[in-house]
Amino acid sequence: MPLRERNRLETWALIHDKASGLALDEGLAKTTVEAIADAAGISKRTFFNYFATKEDAIMGTQPPRSPMRPWQRSMQTATAISLAALSG
Repeated sequence: MPLRERNRLETWALIHDKASGLALDEGLAKTTVEAIADAAGISKRTFFNYFATKEDAIMGTQPPRSPMRPWQRSMQTATAISLAALSG
């Protein structure tokens, strides 16, 4: 497995581990994205590259995925806008 892929999987597992641990220790209401990110030693932006919500991180129900690059988000948005304009 390439190093980049290993690092991505390790980061995903670290975030999930810290999120589930905080939820068990502090409760769901007190477990915030900021607290999860701090516990994992990552930024909130990095958190959202891996999980859409704190609940996803706590449950680990979302499989590890490659973080989307900013240009990919722009392309995705532009495509959605174009398709909406064509259909509407």
